[in-house]
Amino acid sequence: MRDEFEELCLLMNDPSTLVGQAYSTDHEMKERCQSFLCREGYDSSACDGFERRGDLR
Repeated sequence: MRDEFEELCLLMNDPSTLVGQAYSTDHEMKERCQSFLCREGYDSSACDGFERRGDLR
């Protein structure tokens, strides 16, 4: 299940994919994925805002 979430988050983080476009208005899911990508070290730009607010889960 973790691998599927990881793949979904990577696709969601790319606005050029259909998945990224489909989830572009789902702010809660985007935030969860950004937190995951930041925590796992995939994308340091995904960390913007989380570290300052202390919201990493």
